[in-house]
Amino acid sequence: MGRSLPIILILTVSVLACRPTDDPAEGPEPVVPEAPEISTELDADDSSILKRPFTADEIRGEMIEGFSVVLQRSRPESP
Repeated sequence: MGRSLPIILILTVSVLACRPTDDPAEGPEPVVPEAPEISTELDADDSSILKRPFTADEIRGEMIEGFSVVLQRSRPESP
């Protein structure tokens, strides 16, 4: 009985501590990061914005009639 008692106690504590919960509200609240405020106005002096090589009007002027851009997104296959 001397060696089996600590093993039984460890197993009992492990089973009680690791029991699954059916109610997700019992777990800790997830931490949701606060989103930074997004400004729609561009600052011409902002050093984090790269200088644009062409203006939108210059790009539109170079497009030939009937030009179209097709964007395609791909997703990983679902299981």
